[in-house]
Amino acid sequence: MKRNIIILIIVFILSVLITSATDSNHLFGSELIEDDLMKEYDLTFRDKEGDIDFYTMRSVYYHGNSIGITQNREEFLCSFKREVLKVTYDSLMVRYTWKKFKAGMGKGENEEITEWKNHSFSDGISYEIDLNFPNYLEAVDYDPIPKNLLGMKFVVNIMDAHAQFELLRNEN
Repeated sequence: MKRNIIILIIVFILSVLITSATDSNHLFGSELIEDDLMKEYDLTFRDKEGDIDFYTMRSVYYHGNSIGITQNREEFLCSFKREVLKVTYDSLMVRYTWKKFKAGMGKGENEEITEWKNHSFSDGISYEIDLNFPNYLEAVDYDPIPKNLLGMKFVVNIMDAHAQFELLRNEN
């Protein structure tokens, strides 16, 4: 019993000390932290030659009725590989290879999608682009992509992938 009381007293004293220490700006060097937070940092995304990354993107389209209630939703999962081929002052060559594109339909906003349909037209679409060239999306071969709404939604995924990496960082 005595041992439990001693432990409780020690815990109480430690909690009082910790609480008072966090209220004091000088004990943990918060002035130094504030100085660090006020500095400017270069957070520019930098590619390294030979980098290979794999990504899966999810796009969700909500379909509603005339008063705005969601009737169903359409989801697309799209996978691709991004390889950095060459990094120089005036060139940044990157290869994209699309692996799969599948679609599923769900009722309402939250119903789990149990049936997915794979669309093979995207498998193996690959292209190399120089990101310092302003019209680099012209390098994409759009011929295998169907000229319908499904194909258009896949092209939107291509553009989203490039927006994540290139458009936000490239000054061109």
